[in-house]
Amino acid sequence: RHSIRLGTYTHDQKLIRIHPALDQAHVPRFFVAFVVFHELLHHVVPAREQGARLDHHPPEFKQRERIHPDYLRAVRWETEHLDSLLRWKR
Repeated sequence: RHSIRLGTYTHDQKLIRIHPALDQAHVPRFFVAFVVFHELLHHVVPAREQGARLDHHPPEFKQRERIHPDYLRAVRWETEHLDSLLRWKR
């Protein structure tokens, strides 16, 4: 595996799901809070059609995501710890 879906948002249920890998002791709260923020943004800025596909992260989404106070720290933490998240087992 090269990626992991850390969270999902379901519009019709207004439901956020967080991957259980984020429940590990070494995962900082600021990172989990950022993932929740990211998923909440999907409610505010829904996916948009781009030709034959859906763009789940249009420019407005990315712009709003960057205003999160821990954006850079969260992106850095994810990059540095992606391997440990990918190795997570139930």
